[in-house]
Amino acid sequence: MTKRKTVIISEILIGLLIGILFFIGVQKHGAKRGFAVQVVRYHNEWGYLVKHNGQPFIEQTYYPGLSGKVAFQSKEAAQKVGQLVKEKLEKGKLPSVHLNELDSLHVLPKSFHQPPPGFKAQ
Repeated sequence: MTKRKTVIISEILIGLLIGILFFIGVQKHGAKRGFAVQVVRYHNEWGYLVKHNGQPFIEQTYYPGLSGKVAFQSKEAAQKVGQLVKEKLEKGKLPSVHLNELDSLHVLPKSFHQPPPGFKAQ
C-alpha cells in the first residue's frame, strides 16, 4: 500500500472516530438545547464554532463534505453550515454534512464544480 493510501485511510478512520465520539457524547448527555453557533474570521477566511453549554464542541475552518480543505468564502456560508450542524446536534444526529446539503443551502464555493442534475450523495 502506498504512503498516500495509508494517509487517506488514516484520515478517514480518525474522522470516523471523532464522529462516533461526538455522537456518543450527544447521546449520553441527551440532545439538550445548549448548542450555539459562532461565526469566526480566520485571516481572510471564515469558519464556525459550535459550542455546547458555552464550551467549544466543533470548530470548522473549511467546508465539511468537500474533498480537500476549501475555506468558507463568506460569513453567510459559514453561518448557514454551522446552523445546519447545530440543528443536527440538537436532534441527536451525527453532525456530518453532505454535498447535496451544501447545494440546497446554496453555499457551494464558486470554484467547486456543481454536481450533475439528479446527483444524490450517499
